Formats: sequence, structure tokens, C-alpha cells
Amino acid sequence: MASNDSDVRDTGNGDERDVEKFTLKDLCRRDHNFETPRRYLADAQLPLVDQNIQIYRIERVKDELDGTPHDPFTVDRVPPISVVTESMDALFKTQNTKGNEGIEFVFQYPSYGCFTVEGVRILRRYDILRTVEREVREEEKWLDLAFKKECRRNKSISYQKHSSTGRTKRVNILFVTKGLL
Repeated sequence: MASNDSDVRDTGNGDERDVEKFTLKDLCRRDHNFETPRRYLADAQLPLVDQNIQIYRIERVKDELDGTPHDPFTVDRVPPISVVTESMDALFKTQNTKGNEGIEFVFQYPSYGCFTVEGVRILRRYDILRTVEREVREEEKWLDLAFKKECRRNKSISYQKHSSTGRTKRVNILFVTKGLL
């Protein structure tokens, strides 16, 4: 079985379009899994969290022309996850109120935009990607620390500069100490 890494190519030329394409595909998924390798997700450009977005309203959609929802893939900032979660919880309570069955609702964040339920679900996925990024960075630090002693002793490690982010990443570790090759 082929690895998921075969879908995303690290050509060394910094082909960010492939990474962004797969990141967008992963944002649309409905589960907590991602198809794109975590190391690529960690390098994705995510919208910033705007702490000033704290207020929301849940509004009924009266007809198809009633406001145009924003595209969650084109935003440059997102509400804090606490606000997104609170607004989703409020929607479920509103939908479960007698008389609201089958009625469509949208989320209105003043001075930010209007989003469908699917749009807010995608805003929530941005936070999951942030968590993945944080975990990958912690793992990179742990690996650097774990192999630091061995590298000082053997000095047989190569690095490669990641072309899209400018960060240095470990590419190949070669230990020449007996039993570690």
C-alpha cells in the first residue's frame, strides 16, 4: 500500500500549491483524520485568530437571496475557537427548539461576516490544524534534543533548508557509532 506522502511531493522547489490543495481538501473532511502528512499540514498558511471577534448572532435564512455567506477558505482571520464552539452549541439549541425543525440558519459575526453551518465547521477545523502544527513543532524540538548528544559525538547529520518556509529541517541522520548504522 502506498504512503500518503506519495500524493504530496516535496520536490525541494517549494511547490506550495500541492500542499495548499491537499490542506484545503483536508479542511473539508468531516472526521478528525487528515490525508495530508502532518509535516505538510504544519507548514500550511492558516488565518490568524482574531480575539476581537467575540459576538455572534444566529439568524434564520428567510430566502435564498437573504445575505451571501462568506467563503471560509478565503478568510484571513478567524474567531477564537471558544467563540466558534459557543456559537455551534447555541445553534444546536436553537435548532432543537420546537418549531425550528427544518429551518436553515446562518451565523452572523458582526464586523466579520456571515457563515453557513458548514462554513463554521471549517472555521473549527482551522483550530484542529493549529493543534497539529503545535504538536509537530513540539516533536521536532524533542527529536532535536534527543539526537543532539549523538550528533555532537558523530557529527554525521545533514540538514536541508525548506524552501517555502525558510526553516531548517532534518533530512537524513547517519550514525557511524557501532550498532547504530
